Amino acid sequence: MIKKINTKSGKTISYVYNLKDEDYRIVSERLEMDEEKIKNVIDEEIFTPRISKSDWEIYKLYYPTVKKPVIDKEVTSYEINPIVICMRENKIVILDDDYYEDFYDFVEEYAELRDEILEENRFFLNMLHKVSQSLYKYVRILIGEHDKIETVLREQQSNEKLISLSEVEQGFYVYNIAMRNLDYVVENLKEDEQFQQFEEYMTRILQEINFTLDLSSSYCEICKTTRETYSSYIGNNMNITMKVLAAATILITVPNMIFGFYGMNVKLPLQDTGFWALVIIFIIMTVLMIVLWKYLKKKVL
Repeated sequence: MIKKINTKSGKTISYVYNLKDEDYRIVSERLEMDEEKIKNVIDEEIFTPRISKSDWEIYKLYYPTVKKPVIDKEVTSYEINPIVICMRENKIVILDDDYYEDFYDFVEEYAELRDEILEENRFFLNMLHKVSQSLYKYVRILIGEHDKIETVLREQQSNEKLISLSEVEQGFYVYNIAMRNLDYVVENLKEDEQFQQFEEYMTRILQEINFTLDLSSSYCEICKTTRETYSSYIGNNMNITMKVLAAATILITVPNMIFGFYGMNVKLPLQDTGFWALVIIFIIMTVLMIVLWKYLKKKVL
């Protein structure tokens, strides 16, 4: 689908998202670029931040998304989707792989506010700033998810929560990729003569990117440490359980052997005297209690 935003200053902004075959044809005509090249720019797996084709300046960025589980068995995924910004003279074409509603609303509102004096380079930097702010927002969401999971793990260790923590950790790594990509684009723009007048603004954007990147990288390590710590707790608890069960099995084996011995169909000492049977049971139970007491005293169990 294509949304066109016209400005009084004569500049045209086209916001293209959820592209179908017909949309590719229309965009190809507007960009004067082959359809396959457009598809390659959007779908390529390589994280190429800046590409120049023909007389268009093409920038590829990545914005964050969160896909919540639809059913209980599905997991939350933290992803990044590509957004391609094409600039030339008085035309700006934004290719959105999915549909980032916040970003579109920002573009539309900005175009209305700056209708008379919409300056392409300043507008482009504001779009970069918007992506940077979105990445920070989603990193803060991930931090909140980590804190909630850790609070639950302190009360009760569970494998499900460890899996959720692993998903959050992956989210931090994924968003780091998007931030490094954005940092690379801004750093290149600082060396471009036409952006020199915005050097102070770009420095501020870089500071925000670096702060978010440091914050996200730190929580990558925190998530890893938290996951390994509680994995050890769960493993230790399992070892304690298995140790108790093994000790109980050994203690039960001793009377079971004696009772099995007296259950044989042969003549055995004291088997005709009921009194001695009770004595034997009492002796066995006394011995087991003494052994159990020593184990507990030495904290073996």
